[in-house]
Amino acid sequence: MLKVSAPAIFRICLIALVTIHFFGVIGIASSYKELFLRTTPLVLLISTFFLFLNFSSLSKRLVILFFLCAAIGYLAEVTGVQTAYLFGSYYYGENLGFKVFGVPLTIAINWATLCIASASVMSQLKMPKMLQIILAAVIPVAIDMLIEPLCSQLDFWHWTSGEVPLFNYITWLAFSLLFCAVYLLSQSRLDNPFAKYYLLVQVIFFGVLNLLL
Repeated sequence: MLKVSAPAIFRICLIALVTIHFFGVIGIASSYKELFLRTTPLVLLISTFFLFLNFSSLSKRLVILFFLCAAIGYLAEVTGVQTAYLFGSYYYGENLGFKVFGVPLTIAINWATLCIASASVMSQLKMPKMLQIILAAVIPVAIDMLIEPLCSQLDFWHWTSGEVPLFNYITWLAFSLLFCAVYLLSQSRLDNPFAKYYLLVQVIFFGVLNLLL
């Protein structure tokens, strides 16, 4: 049976991730925009799969914590959509995939993935644990700030007022702090050489789209 080494898996995943997002930018900026946007849920799931393939030691505990964070994030989103509390008054469009109670299931996975990738990056830096948690939590919020100007154009989500409430970012930061704390205090190994590239690709992808759209 052919066994693929960890460095080979890393290279394959990185090339695939960059290629997918490169053509994604081209497609979204073209007349085939809607066709490419419909693939967003698949791209999110593939990206998460690539990230998990590259953990040096993937424990059962870490997987459980990931799905726990995803579940908490999903419940927060349902509360937000149904009540307009937590984040503000908004609703989800069609390009993030299948929805339950008005919330795409992929959004919960994406929240948990961004946070575990950020926690992994910060876990490699020699600094107090609390500082690792704070800095890790800032990264998903910064990426959200890149997405917000595009969210309506991409039919991801829509703010009923047409503007992003400040407390959306404050609440998002609070949940990010919780998730990153869960990951970083779990005693699970978070070594993942792919994590920083996963985050960098997200920043470049949405940064370029902000310039093009």
